[in-house]
Amino acid sequence: MKELAKSILQLVGGKENVKNCTHCVTRLRLLLVDESKADTEAIKKMNGVLAVVNKGGQYQIVIGPDVPQVYQEVMHFLWGGGKPGPAAATPQKKKRGVKNFSAALLDITTSIFSPTIGALAAGGMLKGILVALTALNLMSSASGTYKILYSAANAIFYFYPVLLGYTSGKRFGLDPFVGMAIGAAFVYPDMISAMGGETMYTLFSGTLFESSITMEFLGIPVILMNYTQSVIPVIVTNFFASVISRRLEKIIPKMVRKIFLPCITLAIGVPLGFLLIGPVVTWGCDAVGFAVTSLFEVNNVLTSAVLGFLWQPLVIFGLHKGLIPVVINNLSVYGYDYIYPVSSIAAYATAGATLGVFVLSRNKQRKEMSMSAFIQAMLASITEPAMYGIALPLKTPFMAANIA
Repeated sequence: MKELAKSILQLVGGKENVKNCTHCVTRLRLLLVDESKADTEAIKKMNGVLAVVNKGGQYQIVIGPDVPQVYQEVMHFLWGGGKPGPAAATPQKKKRGVKNFSAALLDITTSIFSPTIGALAAGGMLKGILVALTALNLMSSASGTYKILYSAANAIFYFYPVLLGYTSGKRFGLDPFVGMAIGAAFVYPDMISAMGGETMYTLFSGTLFESSITMEFLGIPVILMNYTQSVIPVIVTNFFASVISRRLEKIIPKMVRKIFLPCITLAIGVPLGFLLIGPVVTWGCDAVGFAVTSLFEVNNVLTSAVLGFLWQPLVIFGLHKGLIPVVINNLSVYGYDYIYPVSSIAAYATAGATLGVFVLSRNKQRKEMSMSAFIQAMLASITEPAMYGIALPLKTPFMAANIA
């Protein structure tokens, strides 16, 4: 892995050409100072690299399940495993336009959500196992064993704002532990229990935004909502908190900055989140989730077919990450989601096409690669090895999977 990481850095133009580095389940995602310096064809030919995708402002190198180890080595070569170096901190002239906005949005989504995907997958799989065990009467939901295992499985979802507080704080240049504190404030037990308090008065009566007020902050009504398992409110709040922190950093004297900067940032950021950002963003997310859900309910067959056909092309360009906030919002608001079941069908279709290659191919190396890719797609819905190693090079399996 060390040699692979070293070679990748050399071929992308050296470590001074790397502004930032993240990874998801299968891809090493680089932000390059000058993308023209990267030797894409040479990288594609490297042993251990499945493909290279340059999309959305990210230089994405598809490696497969070994990507976390490669990422660690790359980070070691870049910054000794620590924070990004000077290139990452150098302000770049911002370009406007839809393309650059989508690139920035993809980068933000990837850097915030990707580090949490492993924990989300683990919690989801454990919850699935517990459901199966209780359905088969092999375990009682009243037993201590079940409760301990369920707490392990559900904690990641319940306290998800805390994790996103860390990753979004890190992404926006805010102290990540201050970001975690903001996320924790959103799920603080006293704030959740206050929702069931005595109603003082009602705002927006007779509208979709009707809200019972049980608490005030300095005389300002607080519209309380359940932010456990929420996504967008803490991210947006951390963005504004990072702006506040940068402004305060210029004002607060250096000798007391370490103490007062986090304190004042929390004192401003958390009330702002509860008073304004949380309610407005939640209403907006509800509207988006409702719109997506409505498309499925208007014609679920057609919507599912179109999304299923386009899912793997979206994965190729890394654009499927943009739907993650919608999925998680649907799960937290409605308790169900239409998007990921369709994406799972797309993954299984790709697995089926890969299995077909394994059965029909007489090439020993291709048979080994297709079986490995098939297992990953079936067990974890990781389809990049199947797509880049088998389906795309052969073309027909890729189109067959999309049509299926």
